[in-house]
Amino acid sequence: MVKRIVKRACFLCGKRVDDRLLCLTITKSQPTVILLSSLVLFNVTDLEEAKRCYEINAKRRFCDQHYIDAANFMISELACLGIRIASYTDHSREELVSYVNEKDIPLHLFDSIQATARKIDENLEISVRKVRDFLNGCFYRYSILRSTMNGAGSQQEIVTSLPNNARVVDEKPVGLLCGTSSTPEYTGENDQSDKVESADYAIEELEETDPDILEGIIAVKGDRLLLLFRFCP
Repeated sequence: MVKRIVKRACFLCGKRVDDRLLCLTITKSQPTVILLSSLVLFNVTDLEEAKRCYEINAKRRFCDQHYIDAANFMISELACLGIRIASYTDHSREELVSYVNEKDIPLHLFDSIQATARKIDENLEISVRKVRDFLNGCFYRYSILRSTMNGAGSQQEIVTSLPNNARVVDEKPVGLLCGTSSTPEYTGENDQSDKVESADYAIEELEETDPDILEGIIAVKGDRLLLLFRFCP
């Protein structure tokens, strides 16, 4: 039986796309604020449209393509500074997943996103950790971002050449180094299709550790220990 394709409109751009290529999110959530601020910053949408989306304060669907574009703009800034993006092996999916640490987020990029967020709402406060979580969430969800990386292993360099069919934003904001997207049209192939909520991709704050565990000896497989070390600053 062929599954019927359901198309819905993106709340930001109005484009009707396959429902599987949309992310449902609360418009005033931190990831959505970072998304909207990044798209304004890199001239994909204007400030008034971003404010309209933010102020509705409800669950709305946004194109996966917007998240991918925002992530690629950030990646281009890291590439301009020669910041290398690490990766780890996700054994459940048998593939490499890229990630960044807080220290990898350039200060000028964070300041620009924060300043744009305050134009949407002067009381908005975001953090470098939230920007890191946003980018890591995009890395995890969208394999097309991994295809923009060059090389293998735990460290990968960013590809700065653009595919022939890439969509490029010619203008870039003052103070940013690159600000171009190198992502072809997103089709959702090879990615998980069940995305009910665009939640923070964050490493949750841990509760206080049981002192008895700290005193105990726990056997850990070597490859798992190395995987843990990849996340250490």
